[in-house]
Amino acid sequence: MPAPQLPPDASLQSVRDDLVFTIARAGADPAAADVAPPLQALVDAWGAVVDRQLTLWDAQTRADALVAAADDRLDALVDRLSPALLILADQKRTDARYTLYFSVKPSELKRPVLGPQLETIRGWLTHLAAETDPTLKALAKDFQAAVKQAGDAVKARRSADADNDQFRAKGALAKYLDEVRKTRDAVYATLDARPAQQSALPRAFASGFFRHRKPAAASEAAKAARAEKRAADSAAAAARKQAVIEAKAKVTEAQKALRALAK
Repeated sequence: MPAPQLPPDASLQSVRDDLVFTIARAGADPAAADVAPPLQALVDAWGAVVDRQLTLWDAQTRADALVAAADDRLDALVDRLSPALLILADQKRTDARYTLYFSVKPSELKRPVLGPQLETIRGWLTHLAAETDPTLKALAKDFQAAVKQAGDAVKARRSADADNDQFRAKGALAKYLDEVRKTRDAVYATLDARPAQQSALPRAFASGFFRHRKPAAASEAAKAARAEKRAADSAAAAARKQAVIEAKAKVTEAQKALRALAK
């Protein structure tokens, strides 16, 4: 039989707690003390896995900070470009030179954090390179540098996310958790077989060495969803009942009409 399963979303700390619980519980019983070493090996390996996870999370956080910095820089340049273009367009936002850059309002363009904003501004570089106005020529250089910074930031974030996904899906964390599962199951099977070998032990001997968790309480959202479903089901049932009543009434009326015609 397998050991009681750990929650699928169990944190590394809760995994460690389960291991330590079983180690301590086994150590307190002479009939189970020998199963502790493989579990202790997992506790000893835990720190390296946690350190790697923290390193990957830090990389994601740093990447997010770089994205935010690049976004702020582009937003500031947008705020400089718009008035510079309006001066050249006599403050007409419908001027072709202005709409070449701003098909949407500057405030709308700045709203996303990079993403579509970056792609739009990257497309401006060709237009800015062809400008002859000194202010726009200066802005062209600033935009070129800012777009490179933003592109590098986006790549860093994607790389950090990919590294973390790999670590959790197929890398060291996935392998560690798989080893935890296999080791706990093996320990449970070993302990579960002992009552047959030692008649003084209770049949549920193995069960006592593992934590048993109550099912998680339903969240408020889940409760609300169930309540809405019950209400919807009730309304549907009432509608069906009313439809049957109306159908029977129509049949009765039709039968009366037929009898009247037969007279």
